[in-house]
Amino acid sequence: MGIEFHVGRTDHHSVEDYLGRDHDGVTAINLEAKYASHQEAVAEVAHSEGIAVFLDPRTDRLEHPGLHLQQLPGYREEGYRVAELAASDSTRQRLAESVVDAQVGLVSSITPAYFFGQDERSMNLNLDLADITRTMTDLPVRPIVTMKSRVSAQTLAQVAEDYARLGFDQVDLRFSPLGGEHDSITKIRSVFAATQMFTSAGVAVTLGHAGNIGQVAYALGYISSFSSGIGMGEKVNLASDYQRQNQPPRRGADGRTLGGGQWEGVYLPGLAMTLKKSRAAALLEHSDIRTRIGRCRVGACSNSVTGPTSDHRSHYLHSKAGEVAFLQNTPAPWRAEAEIKRLRRAHELREIVNSDYKKRGEPLLQTRTLKSLLDEIGIARNEAVA
Repeated sequence: MGIEFHVGRTDHHSVEDYLGRDHDGVTAINLEAKYASHQEAVAEVAHSEGIAVFLDPRTDRLEHPGLHLQQLPGYREEGYRVAELAASDSTRQRLAESVVDAQVGLVSSITPAYFFGQDERSMNLNLDLADITRTMTDLPVRPIVTMKSRVSAQTLAQVAEDYARLGFDQVDLRFSPLGGEHDSITKIRSVFAATQMFTSAGVAVTLGHAGNIGQVAYALGYISSFSSGIGMGEKVNLASDYQRQNQPPRRGADGRTLGGGQWEGVYLPGLAMTLKKSRAAALLEHSDIRTRIGRCRVGACSNSVTGPTSDHRSHYLHSKAGEVAFLQNTPAPWRAEAEIKRLRRAHELREIVNSDYKKRGEPLLQTRTLKSLLDEIGIARNEAVA
């Protein structure tokens, strides 16, 4: 197992080319329901290379009716309310069937409809939708389990037991909010404990949209895989997503849409961080630090010292997959030490950038999550030795 990549609206050509050449470290791709209709080619390449294909139906968005949701399976203009779904088996059946129909012939495992598991009712609804889905397909079923990032241990244990009892052997587990650069050691420790509850129950875990947190959990053996977008999608904040989807585009005096361009995140391995393209380009221009923070000699990047900004998607794919492949080729007892070295170096380089290479008006490169991860790895390593 390894890393799973979420294929965004314009990512499919880069992913198709990458998988056709090399895919060490990659275990799956995830298509999004809104864009999957023009991404059949990348799914075919993944299948031919033995890479699993999933589709995220994103039905949780339908609880918060907003803009441009018509392409989601199960869409209806009035949206859905969890209370209504919980009380109506026929509505659940229709939604589950729509979601399954959207995936047949495209994926290797079916993803059921799901909603944000904010309380007992919504978590029970997700479990029932997953159970219904299993009756509608002969393919494997992998539920997406979304939960608040701070949930009681008792609740976590019950949810893990419920999915195992119904015979699910894999889940895509997502905690919200989680990721970014401001997570405490308490939150990270809680998430890691949650993943272990599922694995202890016999359920393999993919930690969804997890970035560095997912990579550390993978290195420590808590999960079988983790996922990320390509230059984005390294964290989960569902409340923010729902709020943003309801915001109409900003328009200028002439009526034209302002902004809205796609985020181009450039991954700088030395910093273990994805930055806005303009800031990454400025740092890579500087000969003092360029070779330490982001010099890449793989693929198209090998022809230019600023390669990561020239093709940020391909660079992200081979950089992140390469890090996971390195862990896979490292004996399990030494993987934690490998992550300590990677993150410690990243922490040091972020501090150097903050002190010597930050331009006026640019934000500091945050280090809280890195520090939390380093402390947690140290604790886990000491406990394993004791």
